[in-house]
Amino acid sequence: MNRWESPCGAASGHGTAGALGRAVLTRSRAPRPLLPAWLGLATGVLWLSLALAHPAQAYEHRRGTPSIGVQFQLGFLGYDSEWADIFQPGRGVAIRAKQYVARNQALGFSFEQQKFNESTTVPLTDPAWQPDFLQMQILMVDYYRYFMRQKRRTPYLIASVGFYRPEIVDEGAEDDFVPEPGQTVEHPKEGVLARLGVGLEYFIVRAISVDGTLSGYYINTPSQDGLTVSGMFALGIHIYTGK
Repeated sequence: MNRWESPCGAASGHGTAGALGRAVLTRSRAPRPLLPAWLGLATGVLWLSLALAHPAQAYEHRRGTPSIGVQFQLGFLGYDSEWADIFQPGRGVAIRAKQYVARNQALGFSFEQQKFNESTTVPLTDPAWQPDFLQMQILMVDYYRYFMRQKRRTPYLIASVGFYRPEIVDEGAEDDFVPEPGQTVEHPKEGVLARLGVGLEYFIVRAISVDGTLSGYYINTPSQDGLTVSGMFALGIHIYTGK
């Protein structure tokens, strides 16, 4: 029995009661006014937007808040050193940790591994030396200066100093290579570097941001004549662990 007919069926067992029950069922299926439905939908959308919205200060972190992030890099070597002539382009990965020392400043450190492939535009004149790539392991101390820190989109400046360990890799060379008498093998030497860049952080939520940086590096190369610089674009995520 249809639940809309049950009250009428209880009142009488005659056909009239059944017809009345069907009439009630028919009236219940009549189109409802659209205005209440639209008002309900608008109220739901408004409530959802308010629930997902964050005030500007919601993205600002207190002094002492730590964070850690990872970025993937693309870049190049430049200027007039032999490294800049032989190795192009570059890619890498960076792990960055920082802590706010003020609401608009932070200190941190970075570990980067950059890899620059052999350039295809500059032929090597020595057939006995055919390197595949230059790899650098970099450790730096970073200083961040933020602007409009309370906003969801936060630009910043970054300055860093550190040191690096280079390695030139020839994957086709023999592992047991022994220099001939009178021949010397010179390995690239460690050096210091400095970095200056601009960045933009976009907060998906308060604790997670997308972090993009455009940086220039000055690389001191004791084993090379000339000046070596590098440009890197990095993009990744940052995770904040404080309240």
